[in-house]
Amino acid sequence: MTSPDVFGRWDADKYPPVGRCIYCGSTESLSDEHIIPYGLQPKGGDWFLPKASCDKCANITKGFEGSCLQGTLGPFRAKLKLKTRRKPKSTVDQMIVFRVDGRTENKVVPLEEFPTSCLGFNWEEAGFLRHVEPATEFVGELIVRHPKGEIEKYLRDGEAIKIARTRPLDYARMLAKIAHSYAVARFGEAAFEPLLPDLILGRNVQAPHFVGGDKSGAPLVDQPGVLHDVYPQACIVKGVPHLLIGIRLFAFMGMPRYLVVTGRIRDKQLSVLRTAPL
Repeated sequence: MTSPDVFGRWDADKYPPVGRCIYCGSTESLSDEHIIPYGLQPKGGDWFLPKASCDKCANITKGFEGSCLQGTLGPFRAKLKLKTRRKPKSTVDQMIVFRVDGRTENKVVPLEEFPTSCLGFNWEEAGFLRHVEPATEFVGELIVRHPKGEIEKYLRDGEAIKIARTRPLDYARMLAKIAHSYAVARFGEAAFEPLLPDLILGRNVQAPHFVGGDKSGAPLVDQPGVLHDVYPQACIVKGVPHLLIGIRLFAFMGMPRYLVVTGRIRDKQLSVLRTAPL
């Protein structure tokens, strides 16, 4: 397990205010939009796009981000001492032990004793890149990374434990929000025709069509000292250049990489990021 101190201060790029909501276009009641969710950032650092989200859209994104930050990644975030707007907990009550005889036991575990485990998904490549019809069901598997012995110490033969809740659609919408806000911050709204706002705002639930795993074949190795890795790519899909955003949350733990189809490229200069046809 990497000490949270290894990440140090996160001195992210600074961006000028957008002046309109990057999801719906409203110019009313704007707030700053965190590119990586606030609760996934280390203390002392920040990464946001100023004046870029209206109150209505912020309430929508807060819902699925909260599901991921609290239900899926809550104890792991706490052990890394990442940012939180709540009072830090000293205990975790999420662990449920499933006994051999069919009984279950809810355990309140001190945070320092709770299994250090990070959850993610090994998904198929986005359907858009595979030229298949849009779908609502993800194909893949849940990935759990943990230091050897962290979970085993709570188990006896035939037993299992539940350490978190997972909602794949919420997780995919969080990845879509990261990709879209990063693309706007890095390249500007005029550089691409966005494909993700409907998914982010809940008007489209065909998340696997735009959000999927990185199946490029690049080795999935740990990136020591790297908390999150976000990077752009470009590809040609049926003769049309598209912007992809690669995302790897908790890269130091060897978690999966995702590729998010973010939009059709308008600015020809972006096509040099990558030109492989898909």
